[in-house]
Amino acid sequence: MKNSMIDRTYWIIGASSGIGRALSIELAKKGATLVISSRDENLLISLHEQLDKSNGQTHLVIPCDASAFDSLQEAKSIIYNRLDKLDCVVYMSGIYHPMDTAQLELSWVKSIVETNLLGPMYITQLMINDLLNIPNSQLVFCASVAGYRGLPNAQPYGASKAGLINFVQSIHAEYGRKLDIKLINPGFVQTRLTDKNQFSMPFIIAPEQAATAIVSGLLKHNQFEIHFPKRFTLLMKCFTSLPYWLYHRLVRR
Repeated sequence: MKNSMIDRTYWIIGASSGIGRALSIELAKKGATLVISSRDENLLISLHEQLDKSNGQTHLVIPCDASAFDSLQEAKSIIYNRLDKLDCVVYMSGIYHPMDTAQLELSWVKSIVETNLLGPMYITQLMINDLLNIPNSQLVFCASVAGYRGLPNAQPYGASKAGLINFVQSIHAEYGRKLDIKLINPGFVQTRLTDKNQFSMPFIIAPEQAATAIVSGLLKHNQFEIHFPKRFTLLMKCFTSLPYWLYHRLVRR
């Protein structure tokens, strides 16, 4: 893949806030043309005003609900009515709500699973055949290190991200030779989602730092997983190799 974002078009789903917003700003600075989507049209419009257009880019605002297949399908139709092609689809949408297992709020469970796991499956069904026919195209999903292994109060968020990690690994096993498929696994990033946490978050970084790491990873064709900050994510990777008895002892509340 060429080491440039210029002349490439990225559809960022979940662009209105957090890492998705910072990533959109960073990609536009690199010369990319963007389609920005989320449920909040007002936030998308304010983001559009911030996006760099110095390379003559015409960025599009296409609101949609990432948890609804019909909404994503309609957004795709609108995009293709206005653009010739998409080079990259980046699924950044995510919902997080910490819960105790004994007090699961089923309405939250449904929303989390629909957005964090079903949404990526919907967009894959809608886009993979198109992307397979475009040279140097990419399909990118944002999961989390919370999906590496079970953590207290992380369900159903952690479960949805674990499912997403497995799903993206499976797509890569099937199509990795034909399509650049990438998996983003952030550690703690300062966003409205992590603002809900009432515990210490080691090595937390700003969304802008996360965006820089993602852009760097997008330019590396042979890199499947983009994870950051390394000093935290590498530690979490070590935890995945521990025997259950030791892991449970370490993470038990």
